[in-house]
This record gives sequence, structure tokens and C-alpha cells, in this order.
Amino acid sequence: MAEIANYLSAPVQPWDATICPTRAVRAKVERLLEWRAEYLQERIGGKAGLGHQLPVIPLGVDCSLFDPRTKHAADMRKMMRERFGAGENDIVALFVGRLAFHAKANPIPMYMGLEAAAKRTGKRIILVLSGWFGSDTVRNQFSTAAKILAPSVKVISVDGRKPDVRYNVWHSADIFATMPDNIQETFGLTPIEAMAAGLPVVGSEWDGYRDTVRHGIDGMLVPTLVAAPGDGTGLAFRHDAGVDDYDHYVGSSAQFISVDPGKAADAFVSLIENPDLRRKMGEAGRQRAETTFDWKVIVGQYQELWAELKGRRAKARVTAPRGETSQANPSRSDPFALFEHYATRVIDKDVVFETGPVSLADAMRLGYMGRLNGALNAPECDIQVVLAHLEEHGASATGALLDLVPSGRRSDLRRTLVWLAKLGVIAPHW
Repeated sequence: MAEIANYLSAPVQPWDATICPTRAVRAKVERLLEWRAEYLQERIGGKAGLGHQLPVIPLGVDCSLFDPRTKHAADMRKMMRERFGAGENDIVALFVGRLAFHAKANPIPMYMGLEAAAKRTGKRIILVLSGWFGSDTVRNQFSTAAKILAPSVKVISVDGRKPDVRYNVWHSADIFATMPDNIQETFGLTPIEAMAAGLPVVGSEWDGYRDTVRHGIDGMLVPTLVAAPGDGTGLAFRHDAGVDDYDHYVGSSAQFISVDPGKAADAFVSLIENPDLRRKMGEAGRQRAETTFDWKVIVGQYQELWAELKGRRAKARVTAPRGETSQANPSRSDPFALFEHYATRVIDKDVVFETGPVSLADAMRLGYMGRLNGALNAPECDIQVVLAHLEEHGASATGALLDLVPSGRRSDLRRTLVWLAKLGVIAPHW
């Protein structure tokens, strides 16, 4: 959030873009920028405006990995359903994703909805949770909630990170169930994977799902209710002050976001009682996944965006051109410009160096102590040129040493001279 708010003062240009995966995300970004502009106007005057683009491009999937029409899919359906103890007339509901009630999706409305559906339809329902738990405590809480809220539903958890589960478990299911209620959920890739697998989706009407799942076509969206603006000010301050870390912040926020379990039950009942509806929605979802969310489609949208931004760059004027002495980004300044007053002297063309008491070979034996980030140093060929020059000509000024290498590499060499002095390979004259 802080990064987005800083866009108004960051060195972005009209040909830059922040890609938002959904309209809901873009609305959030626009709102943050609006509030930041109001704040800046109140503090320092003037109207700030965003100078770059906010296109919406969704995430994508490789639909071929989930295709339900293959022989492999048919074989996996038989194998996985046998593994879960599901008969031909049983209903398998599937959840895929991180199993975190505080930071992903609280299972309460899913449990309650499936329990009510089991009683209303008389069907045996198996819920497969394919994902991973952050701890045994979380696993136990999921299990306890299932026993209390869904005693008629057989709940099975499998490790969704395993390759044999990751792509095969989809084929076992009749319905995909996913009800996130968390502010950190920005898109939701699993409903797209479910559609690619030909499964109807029962999901919460929340954030990215509102863009991806078409209610009544690909599946059914369950209404959500959130606390009013102003009710979360205390939560925000606790997070900003460090009282709550990010995990607790999103978990606390999620306590005040509700997914309607009664409407969830209605959605499950409609699909359980009507196999033709399941099939129709599954086919519509698969077609939508292939035509809208397959990577070959999404990559094309990126390519179109790049072309558009290239055109903007050719025509647009630079916003707030940088002055010769100004910092590109004051909050991420050159450390040697920011801290130059710490040192006795700043290296310039007049600093004189001579060979030091330590050979370069011995210095290299120091390992990480002597070279924490070698990528920032001048190339070894330039270092050898400098050392050879000092051996042959004796003490020399920095300006003369820099003239030994091409102009484009002199900044790297000047910095590296300080590093060589640090190691004792060369020594400055004070």
C-alpha cells in the first residue's frame, strides 16, 4: 500500500504501467492514489496526479494441464474417487489452495453450506481440501470446525503441493468450492483452474472472483458483507504501529468480512440436484478459460500493452524532468551521496594512491570478508591495469588511473579503488 501511495511522487512516466489483475484491484489502487493526493494537497498544496497507466490484465493458466476431455482425466477421475471413497452417485466438492482460515478463506460458510445441502438433498457429500496447512494447530482447527459444522460431510485433506495431486485431484470433483474472505486475496487463480477442468464454481462474491466467475453461467457467487468505512481505522493504526504484523492485520480484517452460508447452501443444492446444470456450467467455464484466461491469450494482452506503451513513450513528454544535481529517488538515494559527510574525504580525481602491503591474490583469499558483492566492482582486467600502472609508475592520482579505462567503466573503477584501499592492495596518500 505504501509503494502504491508513493507512485504520486515516484519517477514514473506516462509510458509506465502498473498491471492490475482485476477491476477490483484497480479500484483499490485508484482509491489509494486519490487519498494520497488529498493528503499531499493538504500538507504541501498543489494537486498531484498519477502519470502512468493502470491496465487490467488477468492472470493466466495453461488450460491443457486441466483438460477434462482426455483419457488421462477419465482415468484420474476413477482413481481419485476410489481413493476418496466416493461412489458414482456421491458428490465430491473440491477446495484447492492454501488452507489458512485467517489469511485465505475461513471454511465456516463452506462447511455450513455443504452440511445444509447434504440434509436438503439427501446426497452423500465428500469435501476434499487440497492444499497445505501452515501448522498442526491450523490443521486441528479445520478438523474441529468440520466436526462441529459439517458432521454429515466427509472431509478429506490431501497435500496439494505433490505433483500427483496438484493436477489430478481436479478430475475427482463434481463442484469446485472456494470462499475467500480476505483482503490479501487479489485475483484467485484456482477458480480459473477449476473452469479449465470443466467444474462449476461456487465462490464468494469477493474481489477477483467478481471478474472471473460469471454468476449463473460458470458457477454461482455467494454474497459477501464487509464492515463499514471508518470501522477499520484502529486495525490500520495497529498494523502501522507494529502492534500487529501483516499476518495478524489481514486476519483481524477478515473477522469482519462475512460470506453468507445460507446462500452458499442454495448454490450447492442447485448444482447437486441438477447434473445437467453442473455439466452446462462446467462446459461454459472451460470455454471461458480457454478463450479468456489461457496463457496464450494473456501473453497477447501483454504484447499489446508493450506496443501501446512504446507508442506513448515516442510521443509523451517526460514528467518532472530530473535536474543535473537532483536524486532520481530521494527515499532510495545513492548511499555515497547521502553519507558523504561521514568520511574524512570523498574520493576525487586528486586522491593519490600507491601500491599497498597486501597482494590482490592474498586479498582474494579472504573470501566473503573481502568481497561481499563482486558484481559491483570493476572488471578484473581494469583492476590489473591499475595495479600494473602503479607498479611501473609509482604513486598516481585517481584521475590518471581512471584515464586508463574506457569512460563508460570509470565510475565502477573509481568505486573499486576504494575497495582495493579497504583491502590494503593500494594505499591512499593523506
